[in-house]
Amino acid sequence: MSKRNSKNNFIEMVTHQLRTPLSTVQSSIDLLELYIQKGNKARQLQILNKVRKGLSELRKIIDQSTLLYKSETNKVDVIKKKVYLRQLINDIIESVITDASDKHLINVVIENNAETVNTDEFILKEILLNLLANAIKYSPEGGQIKIAAYMRGNNVVLSVKDEGIGIPSSETDKIFDPFYRCENAGEIEGAGLGLSIVRQLAGILRAEIEIDSKVNKGTEFKVILL
Repeated sequence: MSKRNSKNNFIEMVTHQLRTPLSTVQSSIDLLELYIQKGNKARQLQILNKVRKGLSELRKIIDQSTLLYKSETNKVDVIKKKVYLRQLINDIIESVITDASDKHLINVVIENNAETVNTDEFILKEILLNLLANAIKYSPEGGQIKIAAYMRGNNVVLSVKDEGIGIPSSETDKIFDPFYRCENAGEIEGAGLGLSIVRQLAGILRAEIEIDSKVNKGTEFKVILL
């Protein structure tokens, strides 16, 4: 496939993903106008929250699409430095805690010999952020999520493990494709970009990804920093 066709396909997929949240925002604005005329303040607030949610989803799709495009076209700079993993992971958890709230138990286990790593902090943060966001999204309320860092030989391994819906074995090879969503995802919201970003950014760091998943049991993603 030529670069032009690849770019056109990417734009077409992004455009398709933007239609749903755009439609949500548009219909919500129409409803808001109706309830303003009726003076129903309670419904107005409900519709405003729906608009905010739609706009948030739009922003997320745009940000993820931009990052994915940059990673695929080698426009992401790699700046390696000493990264303190506990602080990095704590920052990531804080950034998504509003999604998890008190519905998930997130445990962090970092072995003493795996507390730091020499890598690009921004890229590693984006990888772990997407993996944790997925773990939260596809896990039941009250489910446990474990983030671990340990050594495997001379390499640092970062693991994100959940007790969620799992990935069917027949779809494991497809989950890193842009906009792909597993059949058992059902009505769970998402654009299907997170794991594509993970794969591309891991490639930039020359890291490997391992997956261990069982349907209705959970999934563990391991990022091996070589």
